[in-house]
Amino acid sequence: MRWRVVIGLRSTQLGCPYCGATFAERDISFRCSGRPGPDGQRCDAQPDDARGRWLNDTRPLPPVFAADGRLPSSVCPGCGESTHVHVCPHCHRRLPGGFGRADHWPVVIVGSAQSGKTVLMTVLIHELSHRLGGAAGVAVRGLDDETLGAFHADYDHPLFDQYTLPKPSDPLASCPPRVPLVFELTRTSPGWPGRRQRRIIASFLDMNGSDLASPAGQAQAARYLTSARAIILVLDPLQLPGARGHARPEVVGPERAGTADDRPDVLLSQVTGLLVEALDSRGGRIRKPVAVVVAKLDAVEHTLAAASPLTVRPALRSRFDVRDGDAVHAQVQHLIDKWDGPQFNLNLRAYFTRYRYFGLSSLGQPPKDPVTVGVVVPHRVHDLALWLLREFGAAGLTKHARGRRS
Repeated sequence: MRWRVVIGLRSTQLGCPYCGATFAERDISFRCSGRPGPDGQRCDAQPDDARGRWLNDTRPLPPVFAADGRLPSSVCPGCGESTHVHVCPHCHRRLPGGFGRADHWPVVIVGSAQSGKTVLMTVLIHELSHRLGGAAGVAVRGLDDETLGAFHADYDHPLFDQYTLPKPSDPLASCPPRVPLVFELTRTSPGWPGRRQRRIIASFLDMNGSDLASPAGQAQAARYLTSARAIILVLDPLQLPGARGHARPEVVGPERAGTADDRPDVLLSQVTGLLVEALDSRGGRIRKPVAVVVAKLDAVEHTLAAASPLTVRPALRSRFDVRDGDAVHAQVQHLIDKWDGPQFNLNLRAYFTRYRYFGLSSLGQPPKDPVTVGVVVPHRVHDLALWLLREFGAAGLTKHARGRRS
């Protein structure tokens, strides 16, 4: 997270991609390299209480010390050896290289246990890393070993190579705690002199409605929601009363009805409540951009009119088309009113200043069975990805398009 706060002098606030805590750039800490200093003295490795408390990691490590985190390196006061290892001053997790000099965009994806949020996150990152990244001129790479290993093994490889759904995400309060996937997005554009680069650190974390409701998960959920710069709220049409009765029979079952806590209005109320309390908005509206996504459109697409913008298969684009996006926004808002009544839209408008509706199918078709899918052909996932790139400042609008700022 990176923004300007004016209280006398200007300072830059950052947010840890892993624990969500906020701090000034100069407050970034250093970890001793563990190598002997000039006089041969070495700092002993020891359990790190902060990592144990935040990450449930009690491995012995070289000590952490405070110094000016704006500097590329610092000298350990214990052994006198120089180190360039920057760590979060709260959880002591190693920060990505150049973290303080990049714009950090934490993205939180919230939905019920069966809404398809994990599949959406997987497809969204896959498309950014492949077709859409190439079209938009955005280079994407994982920034840490956990992201590089976990995203391939647990998300991308099962879905796109083995044609199986990713396993459901563990609760936020699991042991060890689940942390976001962290990527660097770089867009290079012609400039004078030379070329200009826009470098963004984007972190993605999906959470269940149960994380918002349980005492064990609420504190962590509130921390991540507060530090998020964009929120994606995923709605399952099979959990909307007016849509469920018209969905394809093969995708409807008693287990898909969900619980009272899975209702869209309950999810929105939980997110709103945690943000209002954490941000102390004092009656003001929340300024974070929110994407409300009706997922699994393939289950109800046959009920839509032939002229519906949700049935259109747009060509591959490099920028977000606001004219088309406005048509989708209006259609999805109408459908939510029709399927679930007006309260969801009224509450969204009452508490948030910037929001946009999307309708999409992450897979392009229903799963073959509870764990197996066919070839993944995403439908309108690029709309959401291009909206995010626009919010990140890594892509603009189509030349002919002007519309709501959301």
